[in-house]
Amino acid sequence: MNPQYLISIAFVFFSFIAMGQMVNTLHYTVKDGLPSSTVYAATQDKRGFMWIGTEAGLVRFDGVNFKTYTTQDGLPDNEILAVAYDSLTDRLWIISYSKSACYYRNGKFYTSHEDPSLTAIKCEYGEFVNGNIQPGVGMFLYNAFTLYKCTDTITKSVMAGEGILCVKQWSDSVTDIIFVRGVLRYTPSSKKFYKGFGLDSFNAKGKWIGNKLFLYRIGKISVYNHLHNGNYIPLGEIDLKVEKEPTNIVLAGNKYVIGMPGTRAYMIDTSLNDTVRTIWNGSLNNINADHHGNIWIMTSDAGLYVISNNGFVNYNSQNGLFYDNLTCLYPDKAGSIYLGNTHGELFEINRGALAHVKTTYHGNMEKIRAITRKGNKLYVISNYVISYFDLHSGLVKLFPHISGGPKSLLVTDSGNTILVGLLATILKIDTKTDDFKELAFHKRIIDIVQHPDGRIVCASLDGLYFFKSDTLQHIDNPDARLNGRITSLCFTKDSLLWIGTRPMGFWYMTVPGW
Repeated sequence: MNPQYLISIAFVFFSFIAMGQMVNTLHYTVKDGLPSSTVYAATQDKRGFMWIGTEAGLVRFDGVNFKTYTTQDGLPDNEILAVAYDSLTDRLWIISYSKSACYYRNGKFYTSHEDPSLTAIKCEYGEFVNGNIQPGVGMFLYNAFTLYKCTDTITKSVMAGEGILCVKQWSDSVTDIIFVRGVLRYTPSSKKFYKGFGLDSFNAKGKWIGNKLFLYRIGKISVYNHLHNGNYIPLGEIDLKVEKEPTNIVLAGNKYVIGMPGTRAYMIDTSLNDTVRTIWNGSLNNINADHHGNIWIMTSDAGLYVISNNGFVNYNSQNGLFYDNLTCLYPDKAGSIYLGNTHGELFEINRGALAHVKTTYHGNMEKIRAITRKGNKLYVISNYVISYFDLHSGLVKLFPHISGGPKSLLVTDSGNTILVGLLATILKIDTKTDDFKELAFHKRIIDIVQHPDGRIVCASLDGLYFFKSDTLQHIDNPDARLNGRITSLCFTKDSLLWIGTRPMGFWYMTVPGW
């Protein structure tokens, strides 16, 4: 069976069983078949197999089973620091702790004993072999001073530089190389030194993705575009707001994913105009992406995590929330989403960025039941408190209420009135003056919604009601099941009223006239 298919099936299954945990994220440990909890690298070959480098061997993963290879199978060392697949020659290149070159092809490992051409790759000064794949060109291996282009043969070049870190070949005669002091361009007749692109202090680590050059800096990544004439122009910077240097950046679908050593992974749209958001917070050695855009997180002590690229983004206590127990959310017309939890805390998601909404209120709000917004005011109800927060000043106003037990919240289409459903009443708040009055109906108001034509419908324990002129009018329904407990209401654009009941399931109806 195609291993790509198996990996996809695993994600589809997990996305359903893990909703209460970490949505669409897989976690593999030694219990699942990994030989070690320390994972350094991962890549995918053209057959769909994932190859995983660990401190205790090389692992092949087909989406279900792990197969581990060690020195007994022909590896030069069991600690595998990096892996890279070259589709042109169908070779999996393996960088191990042995400081010697090795590749896997057609079920066999090749070292200098099996392929004498590999003896050309030497580490004369005790440094390690490093390398990067360039799609359509092949594998480049390098040490401090020497570059090896590995196609069907190995081409050796001695470069006048120090510390080769990444290679990009634009044509047979033009090659750019990141050194520790800048970027050098080599042609048969000349070389050009970009010397950090005019930056005061140059941190040379980085890589190319397509025509874009990403240079890693402390807390940020400088991005440049390579033009047809060979020059580079700056595109801007990705601000990571942490005093660390990135370890890697990869393309996953239409997103860039950035790994920070030991701690976090971030995601940003390829347009670079979106907000950087955290997608991982924990132990991290490295990151990569497979053919489907799924993100592979390699850790130093917790095995391997895989975040599925299926349109979901997960926000939880590992990446910004204080607690995972959210109780309500509210999307406003400006594009923000507000979240409330059981501890009375508010959060806002805007363009993917999660932020805590800070206020001057320090009381015990307990579980937040509903949120709505009018202008700069965020109206919130909890078990015992009705309030609004001024989003500009952070000031709080508390509304006293009589019957208690706030359950539902509606800001009317006019924006002038807010209705709060309580244990036996409706609290009516004027948004302009903050004046309020409580209307006693001796009915539990569970939910309140507004029809597109302005009519307001309330849900209670004995069916549906219109709210009109500060009164409740029962909506008679020929089906007795809709004259019982209503738990939730929603109007859709076609003016249908969708009704959640207990225990009679989910219904929809056309609302009659007044």
